[in-house]
Order: sequence, then structure tokens, then C-alpha cells
Amino acid sequence: MSYPLFKILQAKNPVKDATTPTIPVRGIYDIDPNQTLVLLVDIKANPEIAWPLLLEQLQPLRTLGWLSHTKNGTLFMGPVTVVDTGTTQVEQVEANPARDVFLDAPLAKLDGDAYTSTNSYYASVSFRRSIGLIGPSGLRNSQLLKVRDEIQKAHSRGLKVRYWSLSAWPLSKQSRLWEGLVSEGLDILHIDDLLGAREVLTRRNRNCIVSAS
Repeated sequence: MSYPLFKILQAKNPVKDATTPTIPVRGIYDIDPNQTLVLLVDIKANPEIAWPLLLEQLQPLRTLGWLSHTKNGTLFMGPVTVVDTGTTQVEQVEANPARDVFLDAPLAKLDGDAYTSTNSYYASVSFRRSIGLIGPSGLRNSQLLKVRDEIQKAHSRGLKVRYWSLSAWPLSKQSRLWEGLVSEGLDILHIDDLLGAREVLTRRNRNCIVSAS
């Protein structure tokens, strides 16, 4: 397999032999080899055709034990966590014998028990579509309550929260919004301004992950 991700992991995980049977699997990050890399796969059309192709392409990573997966209802983290953020259905994920591809669940539609940590990893929604536009003074109380409700529902199911479509506002306004979301428990800050996000997270002393748009 010649994919760059495979080559990186191959370099960090030399083949074990009788003298090195207990070397733990290492992820791609030198500073934290146990940190998983989330690989977002966006299947927008023809999931019946694309889904088996995805499972086939993941086989080399699967064979070497590099994919996060669930077994008997327990989540085992690997160097790579594959999350399908497209049109794939829960039934397809749960029918995968390896159980090593997870859904990006619809954050605004988590009522019921369809989405759990055994079939989903993220819970996401467009911020503008779900929460609405932000006024000059920041989140209205009704918006803040909705954010808290959505985050609570996701976390109670073991899912990580990600809002996308966080529009670019004046710096002071967007920093205040980011800080507020992180304080409420947001797990994935999906934005383009990585340096600005670093300043926010440093001030809040939070371990939120920044995902570039």
C-alpha cells in the first residue's frame, strides 16, 4: 500500500519479531503517540457502491490493527479513527463485521437510541442552521440553552461534539464565541484560524481539538 498515511504509520511501527513482541502501536503524533488521527470520509452519493469500496481500501490498516474499532460493545482506540460524515446509514456501519468505521451522527437529531459510541464517533451539525445567527452581544440565552442541550445529548451517548459553518466574524466576536463554546464542552472546534484557536484554548486551558475547515 503506497498511501502517505500508511507509510507514516509503517515508519513508526516497525515489524515486530521475537525480540520485540510487546512494543505498543504508535500513532502519527510524536508528542503523543497514543493520540488517534480522525480520518473524515465524506460519502455524498451512492453509498451502496462507495461503502464496500471504503471497507476494501481500509483493509491494509485493518490487517495491522491500526484502526479504532468496537468489539462486544467496547471501543478500542487505534492510531486511526475512520468517521463517515456523509450519507452512510447506521445499518451499514453495524453490519460491518470489523466495526471499524464510525458515523458522524446528526447532532440536532439525537433523540432516541440510534446513535451510540459503538456506531458513531462525532455528532455534528451546521452551527448557523441549528443555533442561528449571532448578534453583537453574542449568544442569546435561548441559543446558549440549545447549545448546552445538544452538547449534553451527545456527551451522554459518548460522542464528541463538532459544529461546522462557524462563520468568520470580527476577531473579538468570534473569539468570544469560540471561548463560550469551548467552555460549554465543545470537543471539536471546526475553523480555519488555527493560530486564533490556539490563543483561545490556551486562555481557557482546555483540550479541545481544532479541525481545519
